[in-house]
Amino acid sequence: MVKLGIKELDNIISPYKIVELEADWSNHILELADIIFRLARQGQVHILFVNSSKYIDIDKFYLDLEPFIEDIGDIKIYWAKNIETLAYHLLLTPKTKKGSIIVILPYRRDLVSQIENTYTPRLKHSLQIAADKGWSIIIVNPLMSEGVINNYLGEISLRIRFGERINYVEILNRAIMEKPMKIF
Repeated sequence: MVKLGIKELDNIISPYKIVELEADWSNHILELADIIFRLARQGQVHILFVNSSKYIDIDKFYLDLEPFIEDIGDIKIYWAKNIETLAYHLLLTPKTKKGSIIVILPYRRDLVSQIENTYTPRLKHSLQIAADKGWSIIIVNPLMSEGVINNYLGEISLRIRFGERINYVEILNRAIMEKPMKIF
């Protein structure tokens, strides 16, 4: 179960193991650093960057984020050349009791023929295997996709729109829970 330490979001995402957060993260690095800090207080954190500068400058994104996370406890940072390397890394993760994997994956969900989207079925399988090993997985997509899209990586996918005083959260996709919930 994913717990970010933000009550309003945890009420929505706590039953899920794989969460996708889509937002304009490039302009809200401080908010992302806050989420990473909250996760690091709960256990170890692995941050996996997919080295794709197709849509955003991922090196600049990392350099903007790095000063905020350099002194935080048990954080390991990995770079994957592409989605296949990322999937392979996820398959090799060890079992854990309290750990989070943050995948920084810039991809446009609405452009179905893009190479990133053709590999997402393999990536979904690898994400599920890592979640079964005890990892909480947060996919951070710094690109906003528009239109009707069915290509989601997370069990729940949220779009966060940052405002001046109020932030808006939209649920894009929610998987059906496998186990029925007890009512009484």
